[in-house]
Amino acid sequence: MLPYRALLFDADNTLLDFDKAERNAFLRFLQSSGIDESRFPEYYPVYRSINLSCWKELEKGHLDPTSIRAERFRRFLSACRLHVPFDAKEASRIYESFLEDQSDIVETADVVLGTLHQRFPIYILTNGFRFVQRKRIMNSAVSSMIDGIFVSEEIGYSKPDERFYEFVIRSCGFERLSECLVIGDSISSDMTGAQKCGFATCWYNPNGERPPEGFRSDFTITRLTDLLTILEGKDT
Repeated sequence: MLPYRALLFDADNTLLDFDKAERNAFLRFLQSSGIDESRFPEYYPVYRSINLSCWKELEKGHLDPTSIRAERFRRFLSACRLHVPFDAKEASRIYESFLEDQSDIVETADVVLGTLHQRFPIYILTNGFRFVQRKRIMNSAVSSMIDGIFVSEEIGYSKPDERFYEFVIRSCGFERLSECLVIGDSISSDMTGAQKCGFATCWYNPNGERPPEGFRSDFTITRLTDLLTILEGKDT
């Protein structure tokens, strides 16, 4: 068994099924806004691409956590030439009111965390908005297995900013970071900052994506259950 003292998980698309959450919330946004929901197959890929782009800009420091909320919807409404009786800030508020109710987990996340939590403290490190992320996590099937939640909006810095991880280190009293394992699906958001700070890392790669040249992680897994083999020495 490897000598890790704590496990730090990303939330979205590592433990929580964000793809499903985003689809459901966006559809309900269209329905509540009087936008033709039959055009969901056309509008959703546009919004998804814009939203992802905005979060990537946030990671690079080109957008701040306050402006991203309205900016993604300003770009979406403009790109699709949609006219609604409210501004982009209100559009984001409406969308988030539906997103916060989406708490479905990634397959086997509850089983894996239920097993690992018997031996390790478990923390969640997530970029996002405080109320939305906390509500989704606390209403999920893994809430009872979480010892602490760190949300970028509360901290004032977003992953992969090293100051985000430094806040986590101080709050948890971590000393030997090589004994703390960060697990996440994003190389740019989850792996990069954690590695710079000295954490051990595990890249969750369920789609079997090809990593960028030069990327290294202590572990790479395609299923969450692979963690049981790594950390508990169990066959899955």
